[in-house]
Amino acid sequence: MRTRNLAFRFFGSLLAAAILAGLWVVLTEPQSRVVVTGKADIGGDFALTTADGHTVRGADLAAKVNILYFGALNDDGLSATALQVLRAALGRLGAGANDVAVYFITLDPETDSFPKLQAFVASHLPGAISLRGNSIEINSLSKSYKLYYKKIIDPTLPMGHVLDHASLYYVLRRGGDFAAHFPYTTDAAELARELAAHLK
Repeated sequence: MRTRNLAFRFFGSLLAAAILAGLWVVLTEPQSRVVVTGKADIGGDFALTTADGHTVRGADLAAKVNILYFGALNDDGLSATALQVLRAALGRLGAGANDVAVYFITLDPETDSFPKLQAFVASHLPGAISLRGNSIEINSLSKSYKLYYKKIIDPTLPMGHVLDHASLYYVLRRGGDFAAHFPYTTDAAELARELAAHLK
């Protein structure tokens, strides 16, 4: 009986040691980087209008790395903050920023007139191009980019509503294909590094 108890204790100790060793390997093993290949099902062609009446199509975005930002002037400062972060990131690219085109697409075309858009963009990110479409076009484009947005009616607000939306930078590689997207909370230095990688 004593011999049997000793054997149980011996094998129990071995089992515990094996479990602890396995946990140590799991906790200390470096995490592998996940690489996604293939073409993402995000984005698509579009035709929106600039302030001077020109039509910009998705197929036209071939010469540069492009950043699309969907926002609105009446969104509790989300767009203003996003453009300021993007401005700081582009400033870190130096001459490389010349190879990046930024487009600000309004999600609230009924309210955001071109004069207002031009003044807003010039204030927060000079050089960015503002784009408008009708409500149907914007809704279709937001779906193709899988972007959430919603107009919230509130009579107590000065404008009577506010735009709630996901605040993302959509990066398109040369040629116009979707490359990546980043939230507006991304640090400017990190965003600059990501953009620089797409400029190579």
